[in-house]
Amino acid sequence: MLMVALVFGLVVLSAESYGQAIKYYSTEVMDEINATDEQRAAVKELVARYKVQFDAVKADKSLSKEEAQAERKKLTSARAKEYWKILNPEQTKYLKDKAKAIKEANKK
Repeated sequence: MLMVALVFGLVVLSAESYGQAIKYYSTEVMDEINATDEQRAAVKELVARYKVQFDAVKADKSLSKEEAQAERKKLTSARAKEYWKILNPEQTKYLKDKAKAIKEANKK
């Protein structure tokens, strides 16, 4: 029963999200996955910590465009790894399934 509700919800959200990327760090996504207060606080801290690092890369004029892009990619990857550790397995599966559904919908 829970799985049916989850799949239905995923289909509805996929239709609404057609052509849109998931804003993983948003309040809406935190609401959608029923994130705990602790998870919300951890995500908020994560975003703030990485914002400082992204801003530092942006401000570093000694970096070439390619170097800055590579550094941002590295930061994005590290931030994502930390993000997935904050979520429980059900939340992770839900978001990855949703992303996959959006990707499939965009192919059509």
